[in-house]
Amino acid sequence: MSKRFLIAAGIVLLVVVVFVAGFFFWNFMNPNTIKKDEKAEVTALVENFGLKLKEVSLTAPGEIVSQEIETIYAPFVSSTFLLNLTNDPTRAPGRDVSSPWPEKIEIISMEKLDSYTIQVKGKIILMTSVEMAQGGNAGETPIMFWVRNTNARGAWLIDQLSYGEYAFYDGKELTATLKRAFPNTTSIGERGDPFIAQTIDMNGDSIPEALVDLQTGGAYTEDYTICQLENGKLSVANFRDKNMPLSLPKYFSEGASVQHEVKLSFANDGKGNSVIYQYTIDKSSSDPAVTDKITVEAYEWNGTTKEFGYDEHLSIAFEQEEEKLLMPGLQPVMLITDSTGNISTRVSLPKGISGKDVYAYLQNKILQPAWGGQMFCAYTLFGSEIKNNKVYIYLWALWEEYRSENRKLVAGTGMDGPITLIATLSQQGYAITKHQLPENGTAYAPSIKKMFPLEYYNEIFSKTQLFNTVIAKELMDNVEQQARKYYGLQ
Repeated sequence: MSKRFLIAAGIVLLVVVVFVAGFFFWNFMNPNTIKKDEKAEVTALVENFGLKLKEVSLTAPGEIVSQEIETIYAPFVSSTFLLNLTNDPTRAPGRDVSSPWPEKIEIISMEKLDSYTIQVKGKIILMTSVEMAQGGNAGETPIMFWVRNTNARGAWLIDQLSYGEYAFYDGKELTATLKRAFPNTTSIGERGDPFIAQTIDMNGDSIPEALVDLQTGGAYTEDYTICQLENGKLSVANFRDKNMPLSLPKYFSEGASVQHEVKLSFANDGKGNSVIYQYTIDKSSSDPAVTDKITVEAYEWNGTTKEFGYDEHLSIAFEQEEEKLLMPGLQPVMLITDSTGNISTRVSLPKGISGKDVYAYLQNKILQPAWGGQMFCAYTLFGSEIKNNKVYIYLWALWEEYRSENRKLVAGTGMDGPITLIATLSQQGYAITKHQLPENGTAYAPSIKKMFPLEYYNEIFSKTQLFNTVIAKELMDNVEQQARKYYGLQ
């Protein structure tokens, strides 16, 4: 064996030793290398979490879903993420139909992003009784986990997840899209990489939109925006705000402090579209358990303009629903008396017909609130008569919808004019069952002549100016006073 050969062999051996030592040293020193025990712990965490998915029924009432999430998912997720899921169960994975159900999670890959974060890519395996017996699966749903080890126990826990169609969407592409849409928001991604928190079809086209966590926000809030799929890529949706003439990208907030809370939720409008609700809850400075004020903004998809537009009617309606839930002590009660709304001074209601009955019928059967308010009415009597065992009551009435905003009355829909109420006799006495209103246009006067006795017809058309000025003002003052009393604004 030549000396030259021994030298060459020694050099090769030295290179191999250095390479192997360098490899192990790099793995030891590199904080982004997943250690064997870390991989085993994270694998067990994700797989055991997957086995629990079918125990959380997403179709149960919201309160029950939150309880199930808190009980079943608690051992696997961080306390912060658990709170987020219980506050908004719509973002949690689980069982949304009886079959197929989520049977398990299969891990595809892992990547250590930093010393405390491992990103896990996987898929939820769906099963039915057929696949359980014959093998295979009934479908797969992509899911991405952010598993972190930042708690006092030193255990790895799921701190965030994304599942659905866009779970594996390119993060760099998404971040670039967001920064182009919000060029003045320099803090996008300051808390981590933006990710898709939820997918939901918001415009009824069967292509889900993405609720994207911008990984930025205030001291106690996280910011989100809505992205839509266009030409195979996600783009930020446009919104027409109530105070903005232009349609622009918009982001929403969610989070809570001691005295303030902002929430983001979605609800179906019954036509296949999801309404986006952003609502703010202000709590009492003296008692945080007491809610002082609720403000709601609702946005709905407009298929013509291809944007989400502010909807005042839905905003008010949702705001009042939240007030009923969170501020029950402030809900007004309408106390109707025999004289409520009646400004008549010379004419009385016929025997057997109460003022309460007249007001209740006028309030509930003629004109419905259109802006989330309460309908109020007032009337003056012409007179009444009995024909064919029925009582006919002839009125001039006014209806006006009012709601309270920031302790001020705001008017909604309304109308005034002549009306005939018809009461029929039953075992309990007379009950108002029908009404007649005049027709519009050229048929207005002839229809009143058919509805009213001649003397009342003549009174209406001989005193048109009176009804349109003096009487109209008295009726309007009456309903406004009712509304102020109802909302406690006197």
